[in-house]
Amino acid sequence: MRRIVPWVYFAAALGVIVAGCGPDKARITGRVLDNNQPVAVPASGDPQSIVFTSLGGEAGAGRMYTAALNPDGTFELVAAGGSVPPGEYRVSFNVILPGKGGEKFKRFRGEGSPIRRELKPGSNDLSIDLAKPEQ
Repeated sequence: MRRIVPWVYFAAALGVIVAGCGPDKARITGRVLDNNQPVAVPASGDPQSIVFTSLGGEAGAGRMYTAALNPDGTFELVAAGGSVPPGEYRVSFNVILPGKGGEKFKRFRGEGSPIRRELKPGSNDLSIDLAKPEQ
C-alpha cells in the first residue's frame, strides 16, 4: 500500500483556497421607504419583489437578480449565493397591490424605473425611498 505524502494534502488545500478566490461580490439587504417611513407590502395572491438589473460592469448589461419583499418592506437578496457582481443597477419593483398601495409602485416597474444604485463589493444595506428615488 502506498502512503500519501503530506505535500499532497497541502496542494489539495491550496487548490480549494485558490478556487474559492475571485472577484468580490456584492451582498444586498435593505428596506423600502416612502418619505422616510417604512412601506408595508401586504401579501397578496401575487409575489411582491424587488428586481436589480445590471446596467453593465462585471455582470454584463441586462442580468437580473430578484429578491422577495417582506410585508415590512425589507428585502435580502438570496439568489446566486446571496451575492451579485458589483456595478451599477436599475432597481424596479414587481408589486401588485389594490388601490393606493399599488399606485405608489407603478412608476418603478420595469425599464422605466428611475432608481439606480451602485453596488460595491461586500455588504450593501440599501434604503430605497419612493419619494426620493434618485438618492
